[in-house]
Amino acid sequence: MINSRSVLAFALVVAARGLCLDAQTLSGVDVRFSAQEKTLCLGEPVAIEFRATNRSLSSATIDLGFDREEAFVFDIAEPDGSWSRVKAPQRDREGISRVGRFSLGQGESYTQKIRLGVWYSFSKTGTYVITGNLVPAIDGDPAARTFTITITELDPAHLRATCERLAARALDPAGSGSFDAAVDLGLVKDPVSVPYLEKVVRAQKPAVRIAAIWALGRIATLEATEVLLSVMNGANDEDRSRSYVLLLSIARTTQNREVRERLAGAGIH
Repeated sequence: MINSRSVLAFALVVAARGLCLDAQTLSGVDVRFSAQEKTLCLGEPVAIEFRATNRSLSSATIDLGFDREEAFVFDIAEPDGSWSRVKAPQRDREGISRVGRFSLGQGESYTQKIRLGVWYSFSKTGTYVITGNLVPAIDGDPAARTFTITITELDPAHLRATCERLAARALDPAGSGSFDAAVDLGLVKDPVSVPYLEKVVRAQKPAVRIAAIWALGRIATLEATEVLLSVMNGANDEDRSRSYVLLLSIARTTQNREVRERLAGAGIH
């Protein structure tokens, strides 16, 4: 059982290890990280929130690096006591990305969702103690940037309910969070998500469909491949093209014999 003293102790260890980093002074800027959901079952997408508030009397500049991800670093203590330092995965720098450097006026706040489950595999059950920071490291009490996430045993019924909730949000044509919901649905680490992604690939919003198509390509099971084949044979030219490209990639990289044979039968090698 991890208590408040354990969290504080870990934060102090993180502070000591962080001395090797050059300090980034954000005078008057309050930086915090928190878990959107503190308890999740195995397979659920893990997301956290970064929040910076300018409490100074003048504007402040923050640089989060490439696509507003590169500057983040997380020190994670696993349930078994092992420790990892986690950064954003390397990505292709071509294409559209967010400008990393921005300013906050007096009293302004900035919040950002970070899909930490993409950066780190929460594969063990138990409580993780996590401290967020920036590179170069920011000054301040690390305990204010430390939080916990508890991962429970796989619960198929709960996971299906999560998929249903995310699919409903993704398919809501009037919802502002439909794209985020589609992305999160694609990050469910269990094949149970595939039937729900099959529904989302028929969403009205192109961006939502794209998120579901890319998720199916990443999952790459036989069931996901069948959905991509149906999209490839559909009416939307752009969706057909994206699906074909992903199916070609699956055909070249998969170790699943059934998937290879199915794609070969469809003329995709």
